[in-house]
Amino acid sequence: MRPRAGRRRRVIRRTGAIWISGLFLTGFMVALVLILTGGSAAAGRSAYTQAHGVREAATVIWARNMSFRSGSSGSTSWDADMAVRLPHPVGGQAQTTVHVPDKVYYRPGDTVAVLVDAQGPGYAELPGRPYVTQTGILVFSIIVGLLIILSAAGFFLSLRSWLRSRRASRVSLASGRA
Repeated sequence: MRPRAGRRRRVIRRTGAIWISGLFLTGFMVALVLILTGGSAAAGRSAYTQAHGVREAATVIWARNMSFRSGSSGSTSWDADMAVRLPHPVGGQAQTTVHVPDKVYYRPGDTVAVLVDAQGPGYAELPGRPYVTQTGILVFSIIVGLLIILSAAGFFLSLRSWLRSRRASRVSLASGRA
C-alpha cells in the first residue's frame, strides 16, 4: 500500500510542475500579445501626436506626478499627467490631458507648450517628449520573449521527464517488477 501512495505523490509533483510551467508559458505569451498590440498602438499615437499635433500654449490647471519603483534595482521612474486649458479649442475641446514620461514641476497657472492630438483632442504631449516610444516597446517585448523561451524550456523538460517516468513505470509493470 505504501509504495503505491509514494508513486502517486511523485506523479502529482511531476504533473504539478507541468501545469505550473504551462501556466507561466501561457501567461507570458498573453503578455507579449498585449504588449505588442497595446504598446504599438500607444507608440503610434504618441508618434502621430509628435508629428501632427496642434501646437498650443496652454495654461496648467493641475499636475500630478506618479512614481514607479523597480523591485530589483530600487530605481524610481516617473510619469506625469497635467490637465491644461487651451487658449483655442481643438476639436471642440477647450481642455485636455497632457501625458509626460518624466516628472514635471509645473504649477497651476503656468504656461506650457503642448501638442494636442487633433484626432483625439483629449490627449496631448509636450513637444519633443513622446510618452511612449517603439524602442521601449521593443525592449520590453524582447524581455518577455526571453521569459517565454525559459518557460517553454521548463515546460518541455517537465513534460519529457513525466513521459519518461510514465514509460518506465509501464515497462516495469509489463516485466512484472512493481
